Amino acid sequence: MTLRPDPASNPGTLLLIILGGAVLGGLAMALTTPKTGREVRAVLRNTLRRLGRAVEDLDPLEEDPLTAMFI
Repeated sequence: MTLRPDPASNPGTLLLIILGGAVLGGLAMALTTPKTGREVRAVLRNTLRRLGRAVEDLDPLEEDPLTAMFI
């Protein structure tokens, strides 16, 4: 009998679980709102562009990525 470590005890795994839940919740909200497909795609496109710009602006030697994600 082998014991498996609790995934919640690893901070990286816990962070991935939380972020995955946030992504799924966001997608569910986007797909169930009374907007047209064109409007939802525009919102997603704009959000991804902003996220892409934020990632490009990150300097991995100067900032903590987790902190920079919420700026």
